[in-house]
Amino acid sequence: MKHIISIKAGNIKRWFAAHTVALEIVKLLLAAIIGWIISFVLPTKPVNASNIQQKELTSTLEYSFRLVEKNVNDSKLQILYDGYPVDDPWLTCISISNSGSYAIIQEDFQHDFNIIFQGSEKVLGARITKTSNRHIFEEIQIKSKIDDDRLIIEDFFLNPGESFSISIITNGKPSKINYDSRISGISELNLINRPKEKEKSFTIVRNVIIAFCVLLCVGVIVIIYIYQKRESRSYSNCVTNADTKGNSMFGNSMLKKEPTMDEDVDK
Repeated sequence: MKHIISIKAGNIKRWFAAHTVALEIVKLLLAAIIGWIISFVLPTKPVNASNIQQKELTSTLEYSFRLVEKNVNDSKLQILYDGYPVDDPWLTCISISNSGSYAIIQEDFQHDFNIIFQGSEKVLGARITKTSNRHIFEEIQIKSKIDDDRLIIEDFFLNPGESFSISIITNGKPSKINYDSRISGISELNLINRPKEKEKSFTIVRNVIIAFCVLLCVGVIVIIYIYQKRESRSYSNCVTNADTKGNSMFGNSMLKKEPTMDEDVDK
């Protein structure tokens, strides 16, 4: 049993020794793939020049899609929203959150907080769908109003980590959502677009998978090429050795002297 194990161990060592170059190439390819994946999965955070805590307000576009679509050209068929005829109703959800380290209070607002749905004919309605607590719900409900293509919020109070979400129905697809605000301590909003981030994440994952498959194929091709070269070299050596041995045997047979008739008579 020990003899068999030692033989197998010897075979494994000889195999690794014979394929050292191929194994090194495979290890380099795997290291490159793992490093690439880690760089996407665990992106490094930007380093700030200052560690001073600041106010920050983040607006996130959660989703935006068409509610109903008319597939017939019939003027008698109408889509109504609270009695108002609608040609192309769209539903958009936006979340507002305090992502900073300080509270945002009513006195911070120098003028109203405007959300403008550029490209839409009109904002038809809005509804608060989610809040961190009931006090935010009541405040936003009292201090918000609709004016043509925009939703206006007079002001609001948000502690760090608090947020609220609003669903807005518009007549027509909003080609762009703009924000008009002036808040003390906040020079600009932190904008997040969820649909685009999901699309970007999908593209990154797809590219990583494609790159992995390409590198894997290259590694397999390199290994096959090296193996074939080694087999071809081994076959050539075998043929050379066989030819050398054959020539040696042929030469030895020629050296043997055949007996002549005179030699046979003498005997």
